[in-house]
Amino acid sequence: MLLLEVGWAKDEEINLIGPKAGYSPQIGTMVSMLSWMRMVVLQSVRGMSQKDLDHLFDSNANTIGWLLLHLARKAIKGNNLDDYLNILEETRARTLAEFKKRDDAWLLSVDKAWGWGPTNDYCNRFHVCEHESNHNRADQVSGKEVARSKAG
Repeated sequence: MLLLEVGWAKDEEINLIGPKAGYSPQIGTMVSMLSWMRMVVLQSVRGMSQKDLDHLFDSNANTIGWLLLHLARKAIKGNNLDDYLNILEETRARTLAEFKKRDDAWLLSVDKAWGWGPTNDYCNRFHVCEHESNHNRADQVSGKEVARSKAG
């Protein structure tokens, strides 16, 4: 499995939001936020079976597996948790490699033509973190539904 053991202790500095070695100060801060949010998401799905990941609790819902791959911008079904986690890890590794090529001027640059008004890349990347947070809540709710369906 590409992803190291999910848990609070993987990165001893996970709760220290701020600059990280190998990145410009602002990009490092964004990396630390993305890393913290990813840890929280992964704890929500830890130990889920393929059946759990593919469970659809109503016709308007997405599966937990779909939500995980949506975070990686892929859409497939029928995989075990390791498959989903590996795809997430590969996607994050590519993102981090690209961040290492950028600087704070790039992160703070403003696109005045952005759809919702002037927006900098920091806001766009923060949106990714916020998006992952929203999916974490959906994973938690879906996971509780899966547990209820198993019990009853």
